[in-house]
Amino acid sequence: TFWSSTHSAVAAAAAVAAPAQTPLFTMAGLGNFMVILPMIFIVNKIDFTEEMNALALRIIFCVVHLTILAIVGLIYQKIKASNDQTPVPSGVDGQPDTTVAAHDMEQLMKYIKQICITLCIIGFIHFKMGSFPPLAIQSVMNPMNLYKNKVFKLYILGSRDEELLKRPWVEESPFSAMAQPEAEAEETAAEPAEQTMDVLEAKKSKKAKKED
Repeated sequence: TFWSSTHSAVAAAAAVAAPAQTPLFTMAGLGNFMVILPMIFIVNKIDFTEEMNALALRIIFCVVHLTILAIVGLIYQKIKASNDQTPVPSGVDGQPDTTVAAHDMEQLMKYIKQICITLCIIGFIHFKMGSFPPLAIQSVMNPMNLYKNKVFKLYILGSRDEELLKRPWVEESPFSAMAQPEAEAEETAAEPAEQTMDVLEAKKSKKAKKED
């Protein structure tokens, strides 16, 4: 049914959202759900009891992820070929410094692990629950996540963005997007209080001078 398929699809999407580090409350997370919801609606209009429809979606899913695998292999070769031995501080006490090549390879391995976890979850939902929306959703979401990946931007798109060139890359917290507005609000609220204290101090000093 529509709701059971929707529940499975949303569960699959939620499982993938964590590795992708794209919280719902950020613009990126909202953008992802703006893709997911129409995909669920469209896919639920397709009759997957028709063998050809089911086969077509499975083929699309496989082709998309084989393409991702090929791109990941290309990035791996580019990192190996560059062999950039520029030192990179670990940023953690007690851990030895690393190199640009080792750092980027570690980031690529993290992405590969995320993809493997995603595919295991999607495979379980599809084959055990007979749900098709997760296949369609991940056929769109995983290329989007690859495009946003920093190693992809560096080694495939050739980006020279300063933030990307600075290593080590800072892991974005899922709560950073919510914490930032709160911090800004606290700073804004603190400014009038500080100004009031400055005025009071000035008045006190003037009063003290008059008494002297």
